[in-house]
Amino acid sequence: MHKKTSINWNIPEKEIVKARIIIKRARQLNLIEKNTVNHHLMNIIAVHMNDTKLDLDKFINFDEYNLAHDIFGIDTHLNKVTARLKNGFLPRSAR
Repeated sequence: MHKKTSINWNIPEKEIVKARIIIKRARQLNLIEKNTVNHHLMNIIAVHMNDTKLDLDKFINFDEYNLAHDIFGIDTHLNKVTARLKNGFLPRSAR
C-alpha cells in the first residue's frame, strides 16, 4: 500500500505565467501537441513546487534543444504520485 502524498499546486501567479510561456514556446516549436499542453504545464508546476526549483526565466529563453531536453526529461522522469524526479534526472533549468 502506498503512503498518501500531498502535492503542492500553489504556484505564485507570476510563476504560472512564466510556466505558460514555456509551454507556449514548446507549442510554437511543435515540440508538444495541443492536446498535451495541460499535461506538460502540470509537470513543470509539480516539479517546480515539489522537487526541484526551476529557473523559469532561463527555461523560457532556452534554445529548442534545451527546451525539449527539460520538457521531455521531466515528462519521462517525473513520479506522478510524489511529484519528484527519479533516475537522477536534473533539468538544465534547475536552480
